[in-house]
Amino acid sequence: MKKMLLFVAGIILSISISAQCPLTTAVDFTATDCHGTEVHLFDLLDGGQYVLIDFFYTTCGPCQQATPKVAEAYGLLGCNDFEVFFMEITPYDNNAACQTWCNNYGIEYPTIGTNGGGNTICNTYQIGYYPTLILIAPDRSIVINDLWPISSAMTVVNALSPYGIQQHECGSTPTCEAPQNVAAAVNEDKSITVTWDAVEGASSYNLYVDGELTAEEITTTTITSPADQTPGTYCATVVTVCENGLLSEHSEEACVTIEMSVNEIEDHISIYPNPANHFVKIECQNMQQISILNLKGQQLLMQKVSGDATTISIENYPEGTYFIQILNADHQIGTQRFVISR
Repeated sequence: MKKMLLFVAGIILSISISAQCPLTTAVDFTATDCHGTEVHLFDLLDGGQYVLIDFFYTTCGPCQQATPKVAEAYGLLGCNDFEVFFMEITPYDNNAACQTWCNNYGIEYPTIGTNGGGNTICNTYQIGYYPTLILIAPDRSIVINDLWPISSAMTVVNALSPYGIQQHECGSTPTCEAPQNVAAAVNEDKSITVTWDAVEGASSYNLYVDGELTAEEITTTTITSPADQTPGTYCATVVTVCENGLLSEHSEEACVTIEMSVNEIEDHISIYPNPANHFVKIECQNMQQISILNLKGQQLLMQKVSGDATTISIENYPEGTYFIQILNADHQIGTQRFVISR
């Protein structure tokens, strides 16, 4: 049975009484363990892991009996690399005492003592009896507020298994494959649909467009953007979010191009000097994007702009004939020829 702290004639005694954390939702904290490692609770939860906290103190008899079993469960459940992250917190012991405790019991997970804020955390969670073990889910709810009694390591393993927390070998690499056969297509309404093959062991997927995170926690293997995407070229990659919360490497890339509307605005474009030497100045109302193309139609430059005028350096281009293509805010396109001569 767990026992409450009582100070009688300077001696710590215990009484038999059941312990539990009265909270139902986790309170965030950042603390430093006795080895100098910072622990941020919500970062762990946001990373997709459950967090098991063992509230203890070093002279607590029931804590001394339970700790070896908790430490063994830590090893059986993957040593903090998979679905669950173990830590322990004491309200009474400083770093030196915690380090001795870790050495005596072979504790490899974070141990937070008074130097790292343990007393404040125990007060915040209203812990009155020791040991008290709680389990916090990634959504920050406290799903187990009193894991007791602990007769063996399997007591912990079995209590956590309903939450999808499985046994893993410590030191194994928690990875999953990147998506394959990523494909992209432009639809009639100028939306873009990206598809990919399902990955075994994936909990969801994240979509990156041109290197920027565009959509996350996608639970299907297809996603379609809103209609009327801005003309241009889009390159998509998909990343697997593994069941353990880690991410796969970027997958293969799929690129598509949305063509610009043929609604000419040549009469409103001014380019000078022409022929040009070191720079060209471009004027056109409500410009949004400027491209430079060679005679083969290859795009040499694509630059976002805003306003009615801009200047572009052409010092790095050889002599010859080029085209400047302009997209305005109304998705109208215009092209003008210019020459570089030195």
